[in-house]
Amino acid sequence: MTDELYYRLALLLHPKITNFNAKRLVRLFGSATLVFDSEKKKEFRKELIKWNLNAISIDKELDYQIQTERELMDKEQIQALFFDQSDYPTRLLTSANYPAIFFHKGENIFNKPHILSIIGTRNITNYGIDVVKKMISEMAHEGLVIVSGLASGVDTLAHEEAIRNGVKTVAVMGHGFSLIYPSQNYKLAKNMIDSGGAIATEYAYHTTPIPQNFPTRNRIIAGLSDASLVIESKIKGGSMITASMVLNIKRDLFTVPGSIYSPNHEGCNNLIVEGLAQGVTSGGELLAKMGWTDQPLKEVQTKLFLELSEEEEEVYQLLLEVDQMGIDEINSKLTQFTPSRLASILLHMEFDGIVECKPGKIYRLIRR
Repeated sequence: MTDELYYRLALLLHPKITNFNAKRLVRLFGSATLVFDSEKKKEFRKELIKWNLNAISIDKELDYQIQTERELMDKEQIQALFFDQSDYPTRLLTSANYPAIFFHKGENIFNKPHILSIIGTRNITNYGIDVVKKMISEMAHEGLVIVSGLASGVDTLAHEEAIRNGVKTVAVMGHGFSLIYPSQNYKLAKNMIDSGGAIATEYAYHTTPIPQNFPTRNRIIAGLSDASLVIESKIKGGSMITASMVLNIKRDLFTVPGSIYSPNHEGCNNLIVEGLAQGVTSGGELLAKMGWTDQPLKEVQTKLFLELSEEEEEVYQLLLEVDQMGIDEINSKLTQFTPSRLASILLHMEFDGIVECKPGKIYRLIRR
């Protein structure tokens, strides 16, 4: 069966196509199916040569991998979300290098109104255990979703306490669905799904949990969330990497202070001292700082506030009035821009996922 999912998987599994190029190709061609259409490839031959992708095709080996992936998805009820469709996690679209395809088992709760990631050390202390339990019990409400990474320590306890307090929770994995890592969390992962949560990944089914996958995975934990809470972390490590990612995408960062004599709290205390994170000592305090206490709960819409430059705003407002418009017509209406400057503005907006460039240099908004 060769439908759009088949070709999206082809982009994921093709050895010469990166995540960035997969998104770029879909935007250029209009769909993954058309990326492999011989006539369409002729139309965009210049771009394909420039990107060194003019020779991409689906051979027997790749076809076998795609068919196997689909069979496993059907068998295990794995859902795929595409970056250019409305059910994709909206917050991810404003994060760094968001995945072209995002897999999950369980419910699609990625656009719920209040999403908080909880991260921290694998070597959790009794103090850390008490803090996780206290914070989650004090924050528990119907609209909250807690995201973490299913690792030992803080991650595992955050998922467990979320379930215990009736809060839906999501685990983002650094590998495919062929296994649960660590293996002792297999039952926990099942409980998360059964309680209305999800486990998710950007990786193909048989991808193994190699070390470099986990820092990469952390950008998704940060990107899915409105805010992140660090509970126990040394000055260096995965939690600090995630914290820096949170700050880079301008999301809220919180942490719980700890003993100045404990290496396990050095990272958290330093975040507060450097003014990088807000220190909190209760779940209610975090909810209040996020404005999640008195506001009615609303689903996140399929658009977020767009931070546009003045030039981009002019282009945006023009395209907002029409379904689509060619670059020459845009230039005729926005005469303050030279053709080269306008092309540069549109390219930047395309990379940010704001506009789509269709054949013939026709542009339309994909985020309104």
